[in-house]
Amino acid sequence: MDISLAVVESCDALLLLAESPGANKERDLILSQGKKIFYSLDEIDSI
Repeated sequence: MDISLAVVESCDALLLLAESPGANKERDLILSQGKKIFYSLDEIDSI
């Protein structure tokens, strides 16, 4: 989990496919940095 959270800090966005305690921590970190969260691949294609 520590590695995952460290990698998230260098990402521009997050693709959240399902919720879990770890995924929710990543989501919260991304949101706190003002970055985008996608919930499906279709959302990414539209950008």
